[in-house]
Amino acid sequence: MSHALAHTGGAGGGGHDLVVHLRDVAARARRFAERAKPGDSDFAALAEWAGWLHDLGKYREEFQQYLLGRRQGGLETRHAVFGAAQSRLLNIPWAVAFSILGHHAGLPSVSHVKDQIWDSTLDPIKESEALAGRLDADRQGGSGRRLTVGGRPLPMRLKSRRAGFAAPLVVGRRRLDDLRL
Repeated sequence: MSHALAHTGGAGGGGHDLVVHLRDVAARARRFAERAKPGDSDFAALAEWAGWLHDLGKYREEFQQYLLGRRQGGLETRHAVFGAAQSRLLNIPWAVAFSILGHHAGLPSVSHVKDQIWDSTLDPIKESEALAGRLDADRQGGSGRRLTVGGRPLPMRLKSRRAGFAAPLVVGRRRLDDLRL
């Protein structure tokens, strides 16, 4: 697969390039976040990460075939779970995984996030590494520049690390950063 699409049927009936779509959504998410919480650079960076990762699973061949009408939709054509898995592998706060996984179906429960990210059938944890590498390569566009969001690089090879965001997400009395999946 050489050219990944975000969707088809846009202006003029053509497809929308996936990396262009991700870039545009990431930029828009950052602008919204900057207006919602002026001066909070972590909040803006998290919104931008969510934008870059929300359709990461659309790089999968199964999704591209579905998009082009060459296969039926189903378990293999789901896409949001791969970006959610990537966000957790990067140790980005749970709020981003929740927003990515729920960007079509609505916000999921904690148990639903766990079930989806650790699903052994699709193996989103493992596959998101290759998909992130594909995004990084497309983003570089031959320039050799690494994808960064808020000064934090999106690694081609995943490393479990703390992204360094200051404020935990709290729901009720539970800090979502403290949840152990």
